[in-house]
Amino acid sequence: MKKYFLLFSLGIFALSKDFNAEVINYTKIGFNNNAINLQDGTYPTDSFSVLYTSINYNKNLEHLFFGAGLAFGGIVFDSTKSDIKDGLAYKYLGYNTGFLGNQKASAQNTQNYFIKDLYIGYQDSHFKFSVGRFLFNNTDWLTGRHAGAEIHFFTHSYDFYAAISEKKSSYGGKWLKTYKFMNSSKIPTFVLGTKMNFDALKLDFYLQSHINLYYAFGIHTTYQTNFNTSNQDISSKSDFIGLYVYHTNQAQEKFSGYDMGSLPIYGAIDTKNPTLQGYLGRKVGHGGFSLGFKQTFGISSYNFGIQLYGNIGNPNEFIGRYGNPIGIDLNDNTIYDRGTANNAIFDYNSFSNIIFMDKKFPSCTIKVSNRFTTSKRNNEENFSVSASYKIEKNTTIGINLSLYLIETNAGYKIYKTYLTHSRWDDRSFASTYITHRF
Repeated sequence: MKKYFLLFSLGIFALSKDFNAEVINYTKIGFNNNAINLQDGTYPTDSFSVLYTSINYNKNLEHLFFGAGLAFGGIVFDSTKSDIKDGLAYKYLGYNTGFLGNQKASAQNTQNYFIKDLYIGYQDSHFKFSVGRFLFNNTDWLTGRHAGAEIHFFTHSYDFYAAISEKKSSYGGKWLKTYKFMNSSKIPTFVLGTKMNFDALKLDFYLQSHINLYYAFGIHTTYQTNFNTSNQDISSKSDFIGLYVYHTNQAQEKFSGYDMGSLPIYGAIDTKNPTLQGYLGRKVGHGGFSLGFKQTFGISSYNFGIQLYGNIGNPNEFIGRYGNPIGIDLNDNTIYDRGTANNAIFDYNSFSNIIFMDKKFPSCTIKVSNRFTTSKRNNEENFSVSASYKIEKNTTIGINLSLYLIETNAGYKIYKTYLTHSRWDDRSFASTYITHRF
């Protein structure tokens, strides 16, 4: 009996090593608490807090791997409830359009839990295949967790890959949102590409398409080197991203979901929203080009550099909300503005420059950055200081302070207000996060 009990205990222990869990809290405090004025477009900066957890199982055998994960949580507080019935924080946590994508997301039909991972795959020395719900980390413009599949044929220097995604979820940081169809379309998105690795130089060429909406051709190059000057070792990393997007005729007739595009369209004044003055929005246009460059230097425990990103036309309308290869928060505006607190980085005819520096200590990292973005719709400047601290082994805490000003130009809308004059708004905020892993 003791022998069987010992074997059972060892089996449970071996199984437990494949389980993990985490608890995450994210809180944002907006400093602008002005009362809403629909006439002139005054809206506060939202404050909210979310708390969620995930329980995960991941198993790796010799060639086979599989896993599952459940995520669930809730909204701790939401400042927008004082102005709007039921609030707007459901756009961060609980946003739900239904399994078939046929219901309107609102604060009344949230889904605060979902199966974030459910996958199986196979890998050997030259082949890898994954299918299900899992984290995409091999594609520039499909990032995060997707419901789809990936296949790779690779050698030491080459990786020929394909990926397909039907739905995307949002998990991590301020987000907990179940899987939904991308661009409200049940037609999946696919990527075909080739990666080449020549030691210091890495190249990635790819085609991505949501065939009823766009065709995109992209390139991503990375060059890394090390050199020594004045007896000081310096590392250098240069990243370049290029993207061309063509919108189909069907897509060109759609209104932008982010108040971007060229010519404004007007209709009859809606009696329910008279402060929009009949403004319907803007058509998305033909697409366009994206160009990005990031140069990072490392000296001892310091990293610093500059990052540039620009759009000619409107290439990011359909592709930029489901992948983020530039690593900058695209949703640090107020929830009252377009999308889900979208900033102007991916805007029509936009240009952003960012300077940054970080210092690493044994248990702490401090980062400083300044971003200036200009576009047809907005001018933005965000100076940010953040620090993260690792407590013992499994707990990390972080704090961020952003001094943030946004000018929104006349001829665009903020929430339910059409602007006849440009206006400046203070969107400064502080945010914190706590992550504990088991």
